Amino acid sequence: MTLSQLNSIRNTIDFTGNWFIDIGILGFANVMEEVYGWDLDELRGKLNEPEKVYYGYFPFAYFSKLLKDYIRSQEKKKNSKKETEKESTNVENDAEPRKDFEHLTKKIMDLRSKLEQELKSENDKRRLFDLVWHKYICELYKDAWIKKIIERKRDKLHDDELKSIIEKEKHDEEKLKKDLAALWENKVQLWQEDLIRQVGNKNYLVLIAPTGSGKTEFALMWAIQKGRKLVYTLPLRVALNDMYSRFDENRGYFNANYLSILHSTSFIEYVKVMRGVVSSGGGYDMLDVGTKQNIARQFSSPVILTTPDQVFLTSLKYYGFDKLIIIYPLCTFIIDEIQAYKPDMVAIVLKTIDVIQKLHGNVLVITATFPPYLKDFLEQRNFEIIDVKNSVVDKNKIKNYALRRHRIKVVDKSLFKEDKKAVRRVKENKKNC
Repeated sequence: MTLSQLNSIRNTIDFTGNWFIDIGILGFANVMEEVYGWDLDELRGKLNEPEKVYYGYFPFAYFSKLLKDYIRSQEKKKNSKKETEKESTNVENDAEPRKDFEHLTKKIMDLRSKLEQELKSENDKRRLFDLVWHKYICELYKDAWIKKIIERKRDKLHDDELKSIIEKEKHDEEKLKKDLAALWENKVQLWQEDLIRQVGNKNYLVLIAPTGSGKTEFALMWAIQKGRKLVYTLPLRVALNDMYSRFDENRGYFNANYLSILHSTSFIEYVKVMRGVVSSGGGYDMLDVGTKQNIARQFSSPVILTTPDQVFLTSLKYYGFDKLIIIYPLCTFIIDEIQAYKPDMVAIVLKTIDVIQKLHGNVLVITATFPPYLKDFLEQRNFEIIDVKNSVVDKNKIKNYALRRHRIKVVDKSLFKEDKKAVRRVKENKKNC
């Protein structure tokens, strides 16, 4: 198929004669007609703005149809039950899916009209999809999720928060639905996404948030927006090794072929994968270990986990530093746990940040305990410092935000039980000496 034919399919609805492609086009057109009522000519007209159709209108239509098909299947199951079990209870429950379907149809129409109005003023692909997903698709599925949770037996729930809500409100269904709806809002809308929308397209940030609140996930989301090579730094090798396991595709976020770790003993982590001590996508042989180590040393991987001494010493202009500097314009740097750096290392990192900024790299500092003396230095370098406690983000969404970390208690007595025999022995030993 030629490039002009592909562009024609992308921007208009033209059938090609290829049955495989044409079936997809027909399915796409049918979904849009079912949800929005557009015929083929209307759909062709809408494709004058393809981003809005593919990233706005279509995702909502697709998930609306999925949910409608699910409700229809539930209705069929109820009807088949009615035929096999001639019981009065089944007759009453049989109308329930039909009511659900009518309620869903009305909800789709209401959301559709709001969506059409809101999409008029938005053209960016990412913002279009984020808007449709969080504001419309998640809202569409909320009622179905709540109903499914209520119907599910408590012992089959794996979420402690869900269990506690159901146990607390099991005698008050309306209150239970309200509590579950509030929980749904927290689950589908991450505080990290709220904050990223708030800060916009900033290239130099400091994030201060509690331990275990999701700073790493914020850093990854922020880095994805930049679309560059990611260099994630931690001052402790043990913490870096743990992060390597966490980022691996079997437990985390990245394909093992795109992820490297670099520090003085990082080859051991590759050997662990080779021997099966740590699971990874397929494992390595000995040749792979050497290759992975060389790739990491050349900073060739899309995602690199490393200690600061491997990447931030270029301001000292040692022999061969130019090899590292050439990747700075292509990179997004995450500096984690900056409070653990000694003053001399902080000075070197700050001078290297100057170099990174001149070469238009991006830098994010994340920490739970931000050293106050660093504030002036970073603000002079145009860093925006964001403390989640002062941000507009909903604090209820931030894990561990309200956790009390310092508990002080006055104990007006000895903290140790006095062993009278032991005290006597000590006194006797002193006399004998």
